[in-house]
Amino acid sequence: MRIAYRLLAAVLAAVAAIPVLAQQTPYRLDEGWGKLPDGRKWGNTSGVDLDRNGNIWVFERCGSTNCLGSTVPPIVKLDPAGKQLLTFGASMFVMPHGLYVDNDSNVWVTDADGKDGKGHQVFKFSAEGKLLMTLGKAGVAGNGPDSFNRPSDVVIAPNGDIFVADGHGGDSNARIVSSTRAASSSRRGAERGPPTASSTRRMRWRSIPKDACWSAIAATAACRSSTRTAGSSRSCASSAGPAASSSIATTCCT
Repeated sequence: MRIAYRLLAAVLAAVAAIPVLAQQTPYRLDEGWGKLPDGRKWGNTSGVDLDRNGNIWVFERCGSTNCLGSTVPPIVKLDPAGKQLLTFGASMFVMPHGLYVDNDSNVWVTDADGKDGKGHQVFKFSAEGKLLMTLGKAGVAGNGPDSFNRPSDVVIAPNGDIFVADGHGGDSNARIVSSTRAASSSRRGAERGPPTASSTRRMRWRSIPKDACWSAIAATAACRSSTRTAGSSRSCASSAGPAASSSIATTCCT
């Protein structure tokens, strides 16, 4: 009984402290923030990031659970006060998912499903909404060097390397794909890799050391969504590769 009374006293003390802690926190909920004009409703929102000016970029699913048949632009730029500044990407996506704003304020997004000739791709836009690059085959799921299967996220390293979490459960892929662009070369040194760019430049693929591969994966936390089971292999080829200036790519989490 003495132990029970002590436990009860501790619980009551913790509950009594909650209002005090709530008053001390610097954060508060702003339920009216980020309203869209013209009565537009927010859909499922899967990606949010900040640019260098403090603007907020949002990737949402066209006011619904996906963008199939919709002409609503799912990429939305808001100022810090929540005012809409820009939208784009209408009629381009099936299942908006990952979003990342790089150091040059380019906006990268992934389409994590495919239907009606769309999806299974990664896109790079300028800050003004101009399409700069497309990775993957529109509407085609695959695990080869020029295709994705439900890519769920993308992140750009400070040196410009592109990391894609390729997979979103079920029978999709479960791999991390990385690449850099080379001015020229059609050589492939890896069995599997990411798709080619829509520009005239070609991708060149090679395996990179295990430690380098997994430090990048840890940075993106992408394996949380792309690794199917705890027993999945976590390894990359151990070849060190050429100088950092060369184009490199690898597939991990296979």
